[in-house]
Amino acid sequence: MFLLAGLGGGTGSALLPFLARELRRTDALPVPVAFLPFQVELDTNSQRRTNAEEAIGELEEMGGLVLALANERLRRFESLPMNRVFQLRNTYVHNLVTALVDMVEAPSLMNVDLATLKAHLSDTGVSTLLHAEHHIAEPDRLVQQALSESLLDFQITDAGSALLHVDGGSNFTLRTHDQVVRAVRHRFGEPKRLLLGIRIHPEPREVLRMTAIVGGLKTRSIRQAMAAPPRAPTGPAQIRR
Repeated sequence: MFLLAGLGGGTGSALLPFLARELRRTDALPVPVAFLPFQVELDTNSQRRTNAEEAIGELEEMGGLVLALANERLRRFESLPMNRVFQLRNTYVHNLVTALVDMVEAPSLMNVDLATLKAHLSDTGVSTLLHAEHHIAEPDRLVQQALSESLLDFQITDAGSALLHVDGGSNFTLRTHDQVVRAVRHRFGEPKRLLLGIRIHPEPREVLRMTAIVGGLKTRSIRQAMAAPPRAPTGPAQIRR
């Protein structure tokens, strides 16, 4: 169950954690998708900052998968028309949701189903979702691309975890997969637990797809991201430990 809300006002900030908590009492897997206000809103409206921080605080306390997307990160597209900027944001969200659903619903050679996902999330603290596609000739750049396109800066603990699912064609080799895994381990500080999923299509494919759920985000990591200055639009994201 995907729950999308813009934080800062009264309705979304109150309902998002409430609905996530209620859905946890059922067999559903709630995935809160929180849009964080622009920095100018936080700096000039203390009530919006308080509402957003309290909502994020509740979500962090619950743990599980939380997709927090900072509107401030959209400034990398500041030369584009406004409607195009928000189309890009919506496309990014659509790709994340589609990647997650595809991972758990379509069978894989090394399968990751909904039960596996729930079990992985049960003791990983707060997790976030990354997705990327890149040419098979440069598999190690999948992680860099996923981080550079992310709409959230975050920090991970020393006990981080990662669920990694890679989708490729019949030309997808074990050596190529190892390159992706090495990049994940390097960029996420050698996660203590790494769960792998692999899907192979019968035909050759020039593009690899990666879906990664990174767990063990530091406490207040998302709230601190609201106070951080926007990152430069070029270069890979920095994941600090």
